[in-house]
Amino acid sequence: MNDSDSSSSHSFRLLGKRNFALLWIGAVVSASGFYVGNVVIEWFIYASSHDALYLTILGVIEFVPILSIGIIAGALVDRHDRRHLMIASDLARAATLGALAAYVLILGFNLPVILILMFAIAAFGTVFNPSSGAILPSLLNKDDLPDGNGLLEAGTTAAGFIGSPLGGALILVVGVGGGLIYNSATFAISALMIALITIPVALNRKPEDSESEKGSLLSDVKAGFRFLREQRALLTLTLASMVLNFFTFYLLYVVVFVSNVLHAGPAVFGLVVGVQSAGYAVGALLLVGRLKMGRRPGVWIPVAWGLSGLPLIIMILIPLVPIAMVCAVTMGVLSALVNITFVSTVQKIVPDEFLGRYFAIDQAGGYSMIPAGLVVGGLLIVTVGVGVAFVLAGAGTLVIGLGLLLSSSVRSWGRP
Repeated sequence: MNDSDSSSSHSFRLLGKRNFALLWIGAVVSASGFYVGNVVIEWFIYASSHDALYLTILGVIEFVPILSIGIIAGALVDRHDRRHLMIASDLARAATLGALAAYVLILGFNLPVILILMFAIAAFGTVFNPSSGAILPSLLNKDDLPDGNGLLEAGTTAAGFIGSPLGGALILVVGVGGGLIYNSATFAISALMIALITIPVALNRKPEDSESEKGSLLSDVKAGFRFLREQRALLTLTLASMVLNFFTFYLLYVVVFVSNVLHAGPAVFGLVVGVQSAGYAVGALLLVGRLKMGRRPGVWIPVAWGLSGLPLIIMILIPLVPIAMVCAVTMGVLSALVNITFVSTVQKIVPDEFLGRYFAIDQAGGYSMIPAGLVVGGLLIVTVGVGVAFVLAGAGTLVIGLGLLLSSSVRSWGRP
């Protein structure tokens, strides 16, 4: 008990570091807007069309930038100032969301316009995400990375716990436009916080005027893939994420589950999404303060990943709102244990010059099967119902996740 309290106190002391605190504030604020925006957009599309396939199209559109430019974005992250890229991405997302809010308020629902602007927002996020993952080792010591990632994830998902129900409430009180304006403002605040970060010159990226000494972007991309091929366990985990992420299609169709199975409205939808975020925050704090999963990440990751499929099956077998809440919390906890352990281990063992490219490859590779999953999931929901679709997703996650334990290289990955 004392060890846990001491570890938790150490985690919160990281907020006393100015650069990390600024990054944390920006991340938490923008996360609240992100969750509000997700609930607002998904509910707006489904309520306006009553067609789950429109949600499928939205999900596919949001992943297209990751698959088309994600790996090139990773090469850019390793070439340029990561902080500057993050600022530009946040400002671009703020402007695009503001434009979407104006369109909705003035002209109402138009699916093509929504999809085009959501594509643009996803494209800017494709640059922001590997920049964010690669910049943290410049702000913290390696020993502090698990605690730092835990605080970031706990803070952002706690914001999600507030943001998701807030999104449902905003739909009822001020409409879709108000939720989108809130989301836009949070990205602008995040850009300001990141702009205030000062990274020591010795840890900063190389000056832009050295660009002529570098090879082409294509050569950088090839070097990133060569590096990954040489890391057997990391390659196995990256490939496994492609298969496992196929089954995460259920996340987009939670709104269908709430509406058709639980027979509830937007407030319950927001709560289900919100409590999953709260579970994620709890998982982050458990990881940092108690479980010490970084000691054997190659074992913990498959176990937590596989077991996260069980709650998805239970919430279908027992379709009650309280059971759905408990299952959502459990899935959030297990997801946090997987993600924070994995990211922290990567940040420790992958050389800085490859971090941007690895996170971009992982983002593109791990997400490459999600559009296929969304299409298959949508067709399953239309043909056999949301219950069967969710059970299949849970069973697939359970089998594939635990199956990673059969690999000796995965089991020993990341151990001191």
